[in-house]
Amino acid sequence: MNLDVITIQDCEELYKFKGIAVVIEDGKVTDFRGKDSKNA
Repeated sequence: MNLDVITIQDCEELYKFKGIAVVIEDGKVTDFRGKDSKNA
């Protein structure tokens, strides 16, 4: 997955299927939060 072209749909699917929330700042993915990430 190219994080430079991640879409809102990608984020929604990640959250729905894997419980991972994507943190976006200034249009770029800066962090992941969820049950499988280090920030859980």
